[in-house]
Amino acid sequence: MGKRSNKQPNQLSILMIQLHQSTFVRRDEEMLRSFATVKVFLFRHQRGFSIFIELIRQKLFLLRNIWNSQLVYVWFADFHAVLPALFARLTGRKCVVVIGGVDAAYLPQYRYGTKSRLLGRLSLWLTVRMAHLLLPVSQFTLNDISRNVSSRLVRKSKVIHNCYSPAQIVSPALGNRHLVLSIAMASSESTLYIKGVDLFLNAAALMPDLNFMVVGLSGGAMNLAKRIAPPNVVLSEPISFEKLKELYAQTRVICQFSRQESFGIALLEGLAAGCVPVIANCCGPAEVFSGADVPAIDEFETAVAAEAIKSAYRMEAARLEEIQQMVLPRFDCALRSNRLQEILCQL
Repeated sequence: MGKRSNKQPNQLSILMIQLHQSTFVRRDEEMLRSFATVKVFLFRHQRGFSIFIELIRQKLFLLRNIWNSQLVYVWFADFHAVLPALFARLTGRKCVVVIGGVDAAYLPQYRYGTKSRLLGRLSLWLTVRMAHLLLPVSQFTLNDISRNVSSRLVRKSKVIHNCYSPAQIVSPALGNRHLVLSIAMASSESTLYIKGVDLFLNAAALMPDLNFMVVGLSGGAMNLAKRIAPPNVVLSEPISFEKLKELYAQTRVICQFSRQESFGIALLEGLAAGCVPVIANCCGPAEVFSGADVPAIDEFETAVAAEAIKSAYRMEAARLEEIQQMVLPRFDCALRSNRLQEILCQL
């Protein structure tokens, strides 16, 4: 009788729990499917009594599928992650939680961060303690969860940087581009401030000859932005990635003035598409662009932001190409995929 073959990586069976179907979450799902079988549970409702209906639906999903799975993989540590972490513990499976940023953040003055809600605080505390492994998307995010939850969590955390996945890297042709863009997924007034959209709009008012645009606004964030935006700014609701790529092709400068940001995927996508990035030096993007000497602000002041945008607008294509060559290879999705496979298959 021949020797039994070693277990292949694609035999790994994973339950993936999703709260949002963001591009980066769907991208992770594709990566997991490249080396494992994956069953997905999407938590569809996040407010009011519907949460409890979803929890019942999630419990039934776990009861049916946990026995044939080896690992539970959850994006974000919040109310949707408690039952998966508990079921994994009770059945001897491994639970891996990706710490995406809002779950690690805590800015009570803006009521921002999972910890700022009572249910969120309890859910976060239970999830990170029951999880076997935490995967923060940046060192900044690991530092946040260590400071805001517990420094002991560092021992069971491994940083795997988030990533970008453009169709191609575009050589800069800045003379054909005139738009100054900010991508900010914000639905409330507090999130608008967190994403620094107020600063972007105020800076735009100082440069009436340039064209500005904010993409990703809805609800209270859109209402507030309409009240404070100067005439040279176009405001847009969230758009598809295909339309976003078309927008990148018209963009000369892409800004992110977030007061709290775990990574900054839009900046990398814009950079790959030939846009000059402008960042705030306070959080994740500073880590992503470390050593690249991109235009940046150290203070959240209108004049400082405006000067950074002007500096980016004046940047030569050759310098932007140097930044592309320095930064982009560090965050290719192939690196994240390989690292995920290496870690998860060894659990």
